[in-house]
Amino acid sequence: MFEDEVARQSRENSKQKMLIEIEEILEKLRKNSAYRNELEQAKDELEAKIFVDGNLDTVSDAQKKELSKIDLKIRWANDERKNLLGDIESILKTLDEKNRFIEAQQADLEELAN
Repeated sequence: MFEDEVARQSRENSKQKMLIEIEEILEKLRKNSAYRNELEQAKDELEAKIFVDGNLDTVSDAQKKELSKIDLKIRWANDERKNLLGDIESILKTLDEKNRFIEAQQADLEELAN
């Protein structure tokens, strides 16, 4: 009976650790989304300025370079988001596999008890 309790506690600790990891990743995703929104807003503002300046024929290379930098940062933020979502998917897959394994063990134990 003691071994069952130790095993159960170990499983609970493992689940708690994974839930904490998911929470940390979700916080990173929230920060990533805020950063992406800031970049999109900066891009929109710069594009509007370039459009106006373009009509006045005063678009500078610096403005074009800044727009290119923002585009690269947005691409990086999107890649980071994909990686974070992949991390969550991996953790959830591991949890699902553990749960199926535990359910199979419990079914085997019940079968043996009968």
